[in-house]
Amino acid sequence: MGLQLKNAIAFNIDSNDVDFKVGTSSSSHSLFVQGSDGNVGIGTNSPNTSLHVKDGSIKVEGAGTAYGFVLQRAGDDTYEFRNLGGGLTIFNSTDGRREMFFDGDGNVGIGTTAPLVKLDIRGDISGSGSFLGTGVGNRITNNGTTLISFSGRCRC
Repeated sequence: MGLQLKNAIAFNIDSNDVDFKVGTSSSSHSLFVQGSDGNVGIGTNSPNTSLHVKDGSIKVEGAGTAYGFVLQRAGDDTYEFRNLGGGLTIFNSTDGRREMFFDGDGNVGIGTTAPLVKLDIRGDISGSGSFLGTGVGNRITNNGTTLISFSGRCRC
């Protein structure tokens, strides 16, 4: 099995593709490291990616803003999903931009960390297809001044 005790415990040091398992009373393993590729399974004995969690969730806990998830691809921007400024932030750490912010009241900000309404975009918007306006007035406003008013669908 290749177990060594020299300031560390090592499994599979002979490269024999030996799996490491921590079992439970159920048929799946609480923790499973697949010897052939190093994939780790929690709640599964057949992980199909680097970390595979079955029927569970991953919790990241701590004080401050240094905790979260990082998505990094060589040669591309690095994105962090963290709690910055009281809400979930998608942060581009490559160039220091907060790309998107979700506050605790259900508002989403793009280009702002203080969204005033459900979707608050600060900057230019481009789109194609239909714009469907519903609600009182069906209008597009700027600082309370109606710019476009319509009923039904606006195909502008």
